[in-house]
Amino acid sequence: MRLSRRIMDLVPSSIAVLDRDGVILAVNESWRRFAMENDPQPGTPAPYTAIGVNYLDICREAGAGSLSDEGGKVCEGIRAVIEGRLPGFRLEYACHSPTKQRWVAMTASPLPGEMDKVVIIHTEVTDRERSDQQARASEQLFRSLFEASLDAVLLVTPDGGVLAANSAAQTMFGFSDTELRICGWYGLLDTGDPRITAGAKQYYADGQFSGEVTCIDKTGRRFPVEVASSAFAGKDGERITSFVVRDVSKRVQIEAQLIASRKRYLALFRDATDAVAIAAADGKLEEVNARFAALLGYAGDELRGLSVDQIHPAEELPRIRNHFARIFRDGSSESLETQVLCKDGRRVEVEIRPTLIELGDHYVAQGVFIDLTERKRQELLRIEQERQQRNTLVREVHHRIKNNLQSVSGLLQRELGKFMELNPRLQTAIGQVNAIAVVHGLQCDNPDEAIRLCDSVRKICQTVAELALRPVHFTIENEQTTFKPTQIASDEAVSVALVLNELILNAVKHSPPEGPAPTVSLSADGRNASIVICNAVLGATGFDIATRQGLGTGLHLVRSLLPAQGADLAYEVNQQRQILTRLTLAPPVVVEWNPQTDTACA
Repeated sequence: MRLSRRIMDLVPSSIAVLDRDGVILAVNESWRRFAMENDPQPGTPAPYTAIGVNYLDICREAGAGSLSDEGGKVCEGIRAVIEGRLPGFRLEYACHSPTKQRWVAMTASPLPGEMDKVVIIHTEVTDRERSDQQARASEQLFRSLFEASLDAVLLVTPDGGVLAANSAAQTMFGFSDTELRICGWYGLLDTGDPRITAGAKQYYADGQFSGEVTCIDKTGRRFPVEVASSAFAGKDGERITSFVVRDVSKRVQIEAQLIASRKRYLALFRDATDAVAIAAADGKLEEVNARFAALLGYAGDELRGLSVDQIHPAEELPRIRNHFARIFRDGSSESLETQVLCKDGRRVEVEIRPTLIELGDHYVAQGVFIDLTERKRQELLRIEQERQQRNTLVREVHHRIKNNLQSVSGLLQRELGKFMELNPRLQTAIGQVNAIAVVHGLQCDNPDEAIRLCDSVRKICQTVAELALRPVHFTIENEQTTFKPTQIASDEAVSVALVLNELILNAVKHSPPEGPAPTVSLSADGRNASIVICNAVLGATGFDIATRQGLGTGLHLVRSLLPAQGADLAYEVNQQRQILTRLTLAPPVVVEWNPQTDTACA
């Protein structure tokens, strides 16, 4: 008996012997150690584990508070063995201590030779349980990934049989799971695709394959796929291959469209009638077409690798660099007019129309260079034609106005002498009409409607002399040396002409018939001008232009027409009893003459 007990103590499993009623009759050392370790208070045996305790009652009470009722199952199994209803009983269950998780396998067997006694053996199976749990978790994870994958996944045996296929595979090929198993892996491949044979060789050599092949769906449609395969051992050691299949029809279609688009682009680029250049972000020319090379006078290979800075004048580089940076920063497509430098140093006016495009794995700036040489020439020609047409029309208008004014003057002259008391007024009116006619006549002669002051003064002197039948001597001071003509502002031309007409006519009227003829002298330095009218007088002057005292109708007109800025009128009497009338003109009434031909005042 003692030998049997010693042998029982050497067994690592926990062992207890129960009598017919379930009372513990004997336990081994492993049972007692388990009882000590499983107690909430270390060093104290767990309750209900000692000899004399009814083990069935303990199991029954433990099962009553458990959802799984494992205690009740243990109690029922042991009772069935004691009563002979079962030859043996086995149950695996969790038996955790306060500090450790563990699982045990409990077996109940009749004690040989003692039919009314039962041997209870507890064997710890924690390591195996944890391995099983990991395997179940791994299987669950595999199953979730298998079913959730957007790619088709098939598990295939060495002979091509389909063990499993996820829903994505069923959707891709149009077969149900059962149909896929019947069809098999080889029934899904286009055996006419030479890549399949090459892929099979790679698979058998390396144990895996990744590449593109052609598959066939249920309708017979062939479509390109990417396949990745790898082999692993099944539960029974059988070699199983997993195939992950992705339909790449859309990608292949897009790639074909991109290739076709690129071919069309290259054809357009090469044969374009406009000059086209492509530059990288660093400003280097990557590609140019034949028209661009011809525009700059280079061979195509000479331009590749040159910088954008090297084909533009130095003074244009700040604008070019700023515009180039905006293309890559903002995608700007705003056009730019600038110049390009040809190989021989010539400059060509161009308009650049940029576009930011994706070329392969990087972005480039494409520029279409429009040669503006002919456009500029046509534009200048159009402007010149419009200017000539305008000048012709303006001259015609001024000519007609001058003719009409001369007709009016002629009609007024026919009335002279009919009513002697009206002659002074008629002469004044005729002089004013003639002065305006002079302005339009001079504007008619000049394409830009510009009137030189010297021409206007000379003409007015002539018309006054003709009207008054008395000579008026006109001279230009220092005409051959320091004299520089001035131009009357167009909006002051009529006013200045009327003022000059009144002053010269007034000088003629008030000079004695037997005295010297009135003189008019002009001096000008190109910016300012001075007209001095000199005439003898019959008596005292009796007028003041500044205060308007003693002014007649003509001088009143002069006072009202005199420009507020750029004109000054002064009178003085010299020692010879002659009146000097000085009209000084400055900007904005007169400006420097910009001659197109001869500068001499004819």
